[in-house]
Parts: sequence; structure tokens; C-alpha cells
Amino acid sequence: MNTNAIRGGLSPYELFTMVYHKDTSSVVDLIKDRALQPMDAAVLLYLITKVNVNTSRISVSPKHVAECVNIPVNMVQGSMKRLRDQLVLGKGETDGVAYYMLNPYYFHAGHTNLHKKRVAAFNKLLA
Repeated sequence: MNTNAIRGGLSPYELFTMVYHKDTSSVVDLIKDRALQPMDAAVLLYLITKVNVNTSRISVSPKHVAECVNIPVNMVQGSMKRLRDQLVLGKGETDGVAYYMLNPYYFHAGHTNLHKKRVAAFNKLLA
């Protein structure tokens, strides 16, 4: 098991990515209700492994995700749109470069003292 994907290659005592089991179970419910497709879970799992624990951002393009998970680009774009529509994923832009961010109520990356900052940053993406 590659723990660098979990802890970002830094000290496991300071920085990590955590999945809130209780809250992510609602993602499973969205799949059951057909608001999300099972393929969306594969895209989501890939995105979790690419979270930058310092910024809580994911700097990957749909094309890169498609190549890594072997799914056509248009289907990955659809998955990412559905994840955004269901507020699991947010999309922002800095200096003309797009990035994504996971909902901090479901996923937490970085030091625990940064949680409120991550929530504010995610809410800003939704505004």
C-alpha cells in the first residue's frame, strides 16, 4: 500500500487526507437514487488520491483523469459535473488555471487547524 497517497508524502502526524465515513455514505445514497452513477465513484476515488494536502486543491484536468482511469474524457467530464451538481466537488480558477476541491464536510486534507479555512474556501467556490 502506498501511504504517500494518503499522507501526501509528509509527516503522517501533521498532514493527511481523511474521509468522513458517515458523511460519504450520502454519496452512496446518491448513487442508489441515480443522482450519481457508479462510474462517478471511480472518478471521485481517483480525485481523492490527487488532493494537495497543503492547499486542499486538486490540480488535474478531466483529460488526465480519463487517461489514468481508462474512461473516455466526455464521461469523466460528465462525472465531474454531476459531482459538482451534488456539491461533492467544487471547481475554481486561479490565474486562469482551473482546479477542483473536495467538499470538506466529506473529506479533510491537511492539518486539522485548517478545517474552517477549507470550509470557507469551498463555500466561496459555490458562490
